[in-house]
Amino acid sequence: GLVWLDAIKYTPGLSFNFDLGVFDMNYVRFSGVGTWAIDDSQPANDDGLAAHSPKFLLPGEHSVMSITYDVPQPGGKITFGFVLGMGTFSFYIDGEKFKDSNTPSTKATTFSYSLTPGEHKFDWKYDAPSIPNLPLSMVWVDNIQIMPLLI
Repeated sequence: GLVWLDAIKYTPGLSFNFDLGVFDMNYVRFSGVGTWAIDDSQPANDDGLAAHSPKFLLPGEHSVMSITYDVPQPGGKITFGFVLGMGTFSFYIDGEKFKDSNTPSTKATTFSYSLTPGEHKFDWKYDAPSIPNLPLSMVWVDNIQIMPLLI
């Protein structure tokens, strides 16, 4: 038999699991102090590589990893995991804070949020703790997925 398909539309999403060990500079930007890195230093039990904020930031310093992406109609969803050592982690969408944590953890926390269509800027911000040179003074971010809604 024959199968006819008509009006198929494929809308790709955006996915970063960092296991290739490089940032896709078509999407990722850095601001604040230092540049984020990718390695296997994440204290969680997850396998593979993760992106993390710069080491050895001083009190009052911060670093931001940003991604800008045009979410197609009818909208989408962002999901990622993070592990916070010492300091403060904040996540922003278009300048509005959606997640804020200063509680250290040894396992990944998953964040998920629905997105409206259009261009959005996503910021993962790390603020150094008030005491310098504490061990694990970083945030690790992994498995970022920005996916369109299925219709």
